[in-house]
Amino acid sequence: MPIDYARPETLEDLSKLKKLYLEVGWGDSDISTLPLISFGYHDCNAIALLNGEKAGLCHTVPDGTNILSDLKKMVEGLKVPAKELKAILVAGMGMETMEKYCKRLRIEVVNSYQGDWYYDDKDRMLFYSRDVLVVPSSREVLIYTRKGKIHRLFDSFLDYS
Repeated sequence: MPIDYARPETLEDLSKLKKLYLEVGWGDSDISTLPLISFGYHDCNAIALLNGEKAGLCHTVPDGTNILSDLKKMVEGLKVPAKELKAILVAGMGMETMEKYCKRLRIEVVNSYQGDWYYDDKDRMLFYSRDVLVVPSSREVLIYTRKGKIHRLFDSFLDYS
């Protein structure tokens, strides 16, 4: 069965196709009309922004130090006022921080996903890994987790998990 490059079903399909996407590294952000991908979110956070057929994605560090600068960089690159953008947040440790900065810039948060965590034998809170794919053409964010693929839309709330 052929794999839909814009909506791979499994982590294996996603890894086979990663050369077709613009990859956003740890602690970085980018903008594109092509699908954007970032791997290995544990306690890190993702913010996906959409402006028509262009999207932005940032992979923010757990302490939140790069959230505001990444948001401003993406708003500038998307070339519209922040209040015209929509955001989807994918959280590890920083949902409240991401919400605060989006509100400060007047970016509407239309959807979100909170990652799963567990406690290790030393009672430390740890997060399961997530990979995030933003597909501007279908106006969605796909989150690949140990539980499978989770959808979040820029237009309405939809949860297939």
